[in-house]
Amino acid sequence: MASEIIDKDYVSIKVSKKVGRAGIKRLTDYARFLEINKDAPKKISKKKIAELADEITASAWEKLKQKRGFKW
Repeated sequence: MASEIIDKDYVSIKVSKKVGRAGIKRLTDYARFLEINKDAPKKISKKKIAELADEITASAWEKLKQKRGFKW
């Protein structure tokens, strides 16, 4: 693997064929994630994570109840 800084905004990364298409896809997905989240907060409180998890769980449970026809 080799990397090269092309200019102040771009980096070139070369990998061997052994990485394969799946590896390249994972690498580009991760690079895209880093690029999108560069301005995101570095730390999130455990309380906020718990709130989001509870919200997702409640939403998923409501969808499941509707799909399965649960009355409770």
